[in-house]
Amino acid sequence: MGRTGERSLEATVALAEAFQALGVQAERSGSPSDHPPDLIIGNPAGPVVELAGHVLVAERLSPAARDVLNTKGWAWLDLSGHLRLVRWPVVIDADVPTREPAVGRRRPVLATDVGLDVACALLAHPLDRQSVRRVVGITARSISSVQRTLTALDDAGLRDRQGLPVTPDLFWEAAGHWRPQRMPLRRLPKTTDEPQALLEMRVDGGLPAAGLAGWAIGGDVAARVWGADMVATLQYPVDFYVPSENALRAAVSLYEEAPFHDRAAAVALPPARWACRQRVPANSGSGTQGSRWPLVHPLFVALDLAQDPARGREILATWEPEGSGVAWRD
Repeated sequence: MGRTGERSLEATVALAEAFQALGVQAERSGSPSDHPPDLIIGNPAGPVVELAGHVLVAERLSPAARDVLNTKGWAWLDLSGHLRLVRWPVVIDADVPTREPAVGRRRPVLATDVGLDVACALLAHPLDRQSVRRVVGITARSISSVQRTLTALDDAGLRDRQGLPVTPDLFWEAAGHWRPQRMPLRRLPKTTDEPQALLEMRVDGGLPAAGLAGWAIGGDVAARVWGADMVATLQYPVDFYVPSENALRAAVSLYEEAPFHDRAAAVALPPARWACRQRVPANSGSGTQGSRWPLVHPLFVALDLAQDPARGREILATWEPEGSGVAWRD
């Protein structure tokens, strides 16, 4: 394997650790030749063999970048948790432990709550240049933290010179950090249930006021209401996003936790908290059981769908929600 530049040692150590986590012997080369390889690995299928070529080591690779590398035949290690090396007779394409950035280096911008909030604010309006104050208004984050995040996105090549998000790269980066922890419920919540103040089940006649936090529907039911080409019947469990830890605890207490396969609904805190403040009225004629509830912005529905690498991506390939820009494809 060829040298990777001034950070060769750090990359080599990370690569060796990834191989070792998969049970593959790996050690730094002690060869006295003029151009020794950085790393020698054992062949799981037999004796040690020489593998020529480079391996790209990066803190995070977007799905689009991975596809390009795969097409060109490059091996790569994504420090967020995946190694791919296809050099016959060695074939490795597997998840590996996440490796934190070295001391003194910043975490990837989207690995922070503010970073994900700001990225989603840009992606929700992918064709509009968002001012700092506009992003602050959407996310309710401080001006200084928004400015720092936008600068970090610029440095990472995820925002262009016009201040627009680089799509679909930024979307898929955000999808990698979109990990809602859903709590399955035995009974379906209703907007008439008490105590509404505790549950924050604010629907306001189906027209939620801007900035008023409350329950909102995401997931498959919201995708169907937004016009995605998929099936979500009246009996389909509803995935709710709730605006606070209090609402989450109250929901589990009142509606009882259930096995996921036997759930009537599920609740979760959105990874981008502003999703429950910038809600959208639902189409009351949609015919789904969630039609009386507000919806999250289509961006968050798309991030939900992106968690399914097969069916979700197939839906996103053609879905264009009315009145919303599309950030998940070219």
